[in-house]
Parts: sequence; structure tokens; C-alpha cells
Amino acid sequence: MGEIDIIAKKDNSLYFIEVKLRNYSYYGNGVEAVDKAKQKHILNVAKQYIAFNKIKNAEINFDVIEITRYKGRYYGRYYRKMLGWQ
Repeated sequence: MGEIDIIAKKDNSLYFIEVKLRNYSYYGNGVEAVDKAKQKHILNVAKQYIAFNKIKNAEINFDVIEITRYKGRYYGRYYRKMLGWQ
């Protein structure tokens, strides 16, 4: 099948969440790391998960959690509906 970092459900919504950790933003932020290839992989795994669990009539969301470590502290951001399929 594959791997998705977090799968969550609230009411009639299903969330597939990719988590990206960066020690510094020198190489770009976490959202930038979710490129087209990664998006395609997450979408394929999500489709398999939905089919396997026979999920119907749910609102599907693809979100990204970005965690950046800077000078020993962690900073987080939650991006809703960030992946390119919505």
C-alpha cells in the first residue's frame, strides 16, 4: 500500500496529513518538500485506503503540517487543503 503520516476523521471529513520536519529553512520549507511526485504518491495511497475501508460520501482533505527547528525551538504550521488536488 504505502505510508501516510496521519489519517484523521472528524464528523464526515477524512484528513490525509503529510508531516514535514526541517531543522532550518535553508533548504526550503516543509510545504515546498511536498512536490508533485510526493502529492501523487499520497493521492494513490489515499485512494487505496478509501477503497480498502469502503469509505463513501466523506469529504476528503489533504493537509500539510510543517515543523521547523530553529535554535533549539520548534515552530509549527498547519496548512489546510494544501495539496494540489483540491
